[in-house]
Amino acid sequence: MACQVVDEQEVDRLVARQGPDPLQPDDGTAADAAYRRISRSGKSLAELLMDQTVVAGVGNIYRCEVLWRHRLHPLRPGRSLKRASWQLVWDDLVRLMPWGVRTGTIITLDDVLEDTVAALGRGETPVVPREFAVYQRTGMPCLRCGATVRHKVVAGRNLFWCGNCQRRT
Repeated sequence: MACQVVDEQEVDRLVARQGPDPLQPDDGTAADAAYRRISRSGKSLAELLMDQTVVAGVGNIYRCEVLWRHRLHPLRPGRSLKRASWQLVWDDLVRLMPWGVRTGTIITLDDVLEDTVAALGRGETPVVPREFAVYQRTGMPCLRCGATVRHKVVAGRNLFWCGNCQRRT
């Protein structure tokens, strides 16, 4: 990491290296572009989602939670991911991430999102609890199946998942 002043060309070059961003307007090609990178790789889904050249903006919490939401095993190689499964993940990121920007907190549980949207619709400032399905829940029961949430360091970050219900490829 380095902090330095760069010119506009360098900014453009750095931005061009990033993968598609779920927060940016899309002409319908972003999910395909990301999937091309994912489907060619033997790296795990957990690694690929943290690689900003594959998908921009997905941090550790979204990585853990979106894989849980779609029952995808985080250690599966990208090349084993079905296109339809990736589209569901992409659509979910496109749906969830703007709410994180709007509220200043990451929301990944449907009931929390519904309460937040309802509060905003009433003109209220939502109180968003910091609750997750698997993130930082090592040893606790999975909210879906009750199995124990697992932990492993992947791509230099703590990864959390349910080994029982996250089996989809």
